[in-house]
Amino acid sequence: MLRKMTEEEIRIRRMENLRMVSLYEFTDAVRTSDAARAKKGGKPAGCTAITVLCDEGEQFTLSELDPYFEELAEQVMKLYEEAENRDSILMNPPTRAVLEAGITSGEEPFLKPFFELQGVRTPAIPFASRLGLRFLPLTVYLVNELEGLIGRNGTVVGQTVGWRGKAVLRLKVLRAITEHPVIIRQVSDGELRISVGNYPRNLENLTMDIVVDAERIEISFAAEKMELSGHWGLFFGMKEMESRISVKIKGREVSYEVKKYTPSPEGLKDEERKLLQKGVEPSVVYRLPWGMVYALGEKEELLGNVQKKTYLRTILSPDAEYSETVSWTMIRNQETGVILKKNNLCMLRMLLKDGRVQTFFGNSGGGMSGRYRTSLADKYYISQAGEQNGTDQ
Repeated sequence: MLRKMTEEEIRIRRMENLRMVSLYEFTDAVRTSDAARAKKGGKPAGCTAITVLCDEGEQFTLSELDPYFEELAEQVMKLYEEAENRDSILMNPPTRAVLEAGITSGEEPFLKPFFELQGVRTPAIPFASRLGLRFLPLTVYLVNELEGLIGRNGTVVGQTVGWRGKAVLRLKVLRAITEHPVIIRQVSDGELRISVGNYPRNLENLTMDIVVDAERIEISFAAEKMELSGHWGLFFGMKEMESRISVKIKGREVSYEVKKYTPSPEGLKDEERKLLQKGVEPSVVYRLPWGMVYALGEKEELLGNVQKKTYLRTILSPDAEYSETVSWTMIRNQETGVILKKNNLCMLRMLLKDGRVQTFFGNSGGGMSGRYRTSLADKYYISQAGEQNGTDQ
């Protein structure tokens, strides 16, 4: 979807014709304790930086501590891959090794069926139509948790889901039942805002700002009149998931909790696998307390001194019959310590009422390249009845 950009972001998006690229690490750019440094074998902490020179003398220099570093790195990798004469772009051998490793060497096997189909630019059903089903369970869970925290001990006893993120919650406190309108709005790719009306008290709203990223889900919530605010972060890895939550009322912290969870031993259920494209096989699965499922897989490749780790993350919303799969690669030069991230794909899938599947390929960030960008990005595909986009699932 369209979003407003800053001047700097537009400059990066308009970049073309690379003349010089330099990747390097700022040693000691990040302050760390002696104990933390000891864990790293005595090595100082640093951060990756990039300097780029384009035609007409336009220059960019950003470190990973700066806004838009990831956007700049993605744009540089895309322009390098698409350059007619890569050897003419000035850079040292370690920089070239990283950029060469970022070149798309081949598509994921599960994408093959889509290259043989004709995509369209408009959906059969907008994905936004499932916003309520996808995020209302999270809203219910948080409201129930807050009820216990503020000592009222109410419970959500019913809900009605409307079109495009509209819903109503029914909250029971003692014998009284009240209704609370819910509006769920997508702000941008990966960012949402949820508003619960007349909650926690009459003429007051609970607002929730949600960020869904490749490796994290973060929820900031507040009720201004009650002076209630909080933050809940979920951070995912191959070995564990960490949950961190903090809540304040009238400026005083009333709850703080950090928990770590190991992956679910049972993996995905059969009905959840229906939401995945054949060939997407996660290694670990985490079950979130409101019913959403987070699945993650990885593969590693070593090209000389350059290490490539490619991740495939899927978030499943079983109630909404919806899934979102993204892939990204972390490229690290083990000699220089330079690390770049490259986004590979974004695939949204939704089961339709007649059993078919609607699939959309996003182009988030504009950094995706190769055949994916030219053939699949920004297109919708619908399977035949009883099939999963031309594959047997």
